[in-house]
Amino acid sequence: MRAVLVVARQVVGEAARRRLLLALVLLTLVVIALTVWGVSRVDDLRNAGQPLSDAQKKTIVSQLLILVMFMFSWVLSLAAVFVASPAISGELESGIALAILARPIARAEYVLGKWVGLIAVVVAYGLAAAVVELVAVQAVSGYQPPHPFEFLGFVIGEGVVILTFSLMLSTRLAGMVGGVIAAILFGIAWMGGIVGGVGSPRIPSSPPSLRPLHT
Repeated sequence: MRAVLVVARQVVGEAARRRLLLALVLLTLVVIALTVWGVSRVDDLRNAGQPLSDAQKKTIVSQLLILVMFMFSWVLSLAAVFVASPAISGELESGIALAILARPIARAEYVLGKWVGLIAVVVAYGLAAAVVELVAVQAVSGYQPPHPFEFLGFVIGEGVVILTFSLMLSTRLAGMVGGVIAAILFGIAWMGGIVGGVGSPRIPSSPPSLRPLHT
């Protein structure tokens, strides 16, 4: 177990030094700022020259938040693919893994340590970004989506699953090959879920559509 924690700590430190993580954090902050700005503009919208009702504002904010969170789930999953795909194959190609495995550490401990470290990075980023987004939207609009904990669990769980699959491919395939395979299969599964939801006979009734809104 100590060897697993050592490898995991090394993975977390390496991820913190990568420019990819820094760029991801900065872009996430930009998206959150744009979302907050968009939500703050909802009060300025008009329906036939009249201010929107609270129900209409709530509908608009909820749809905007759903759109942003769909994008966020994609970003989190693809980021998990990018960091996990070369995690093992890259070190095997460079010879780093050979130097590490020459020490008294089992291969299972090495792979498990990689997995634990990457999971820690994905969970920390996903949880922090989603919580900041939800809190910021609630502070501006007063809207809080239903079942926020279930949502957080689903988004983070999605990232964990795709990360685990990408890391598994990394033990057998080159980083680029494994990453492409994982990304394509994730896209197919995502589209399958959308098609399955559309084709389901139990589609919840949608709220009445709003007339064109004008600022």
